[in-house]
Amino acid sequence: MKKLKKAMLVFCLGLGFAAFAPSETLANELRITSGIEQTWELNDSEQTILYDFLHNFTDRESLEFYGFEEFLFALSELENIEVTFDESRTFTGVAPVGSIIKVNIFTVEDGEILNIGDISNIVGSSGVFSADIPLAEASNIIFITMTDEDGFVVMLTTIKRLAIEIRQELETRRPNLPGRANRTSRTSGTSVNQGVIF
Repeated sequence: MKKLKKAMLVFCLGLGFAAFAPSETLANELRITSGIEQTWELNDSEQTILYDFLHNFTDRESLEFYGFEEFLFALSELENIEVTFDESRTFTGVAPVGSIIKVNIFTVEDGEILNIGDISNIVGSSGVFSADIPLAEASNIIFITMTDEDGFVVMLTTIKRLAIEIRQELETRRPNLPGRANRTSRTSGTSVNQGVIF
């Protein structure tokens, strides 16, 4: 966590501030209702810096120049995050009608930061939105921003997708239950499972 805070500080020092500020009112109006288990708490300064970068960066060089790369590396190394075997994730939420929801997805592959998806939606008259995002077989760092004329809100979550081989191994592994013994009888030259011993 200290490494993450240090990386965030370097990142914040590298950028200026957005033209307008995070909105506390909007923060109360943007809610993820399903598909994401947890989001990271971001203060106003962190939200401003992230918004400024996510809406203005154009190439990989800016990732390195502004220190965003180090910040993403630190996020990818966190252990207390959601894990899944799914190749994608659909999440839904509610937000003010007419606001813009943007999702940026980054991952780390072979020591390199990759931007694997950018999705943008305008919230319709129902006030409900959804997004289907790809997940790389690694730590996925997901930024969700909502913008309208009053300001913006930035949310951050991380989801780690595990290799399918791990799932297959877990499904085929024989459970080692307490009290279980596999004894064999060789009385007739055959092997007989004697079951569970209590």
